[in-house]
Amino acid sequence: ALEPATLIPLQLLKSNGTKCIMVGDPKQLPATVLSQVASKYLYECSMFERLQRAGHPVTMLTKQ
Repeated sequence: ALEPATLIPLQLLKSNGTKCIMVGDPKQLPATVLSQVASKYLYECSMFERLQRAGHPVTMLTKQ
């Protein structure tokens, strides 16, 4: 899903008091951003990287 498409369901969960556990790779290859404007707004960062930078708790798996 595109990042903005996740915002409405996440907001609904938050207002319900429900927790959401997301699984992903914060170190995935970044998007190719050629626009200086897009780069200014950190469009090359993944959603997981943004959440981690915002201080959301992160747990790293030790086994796959």
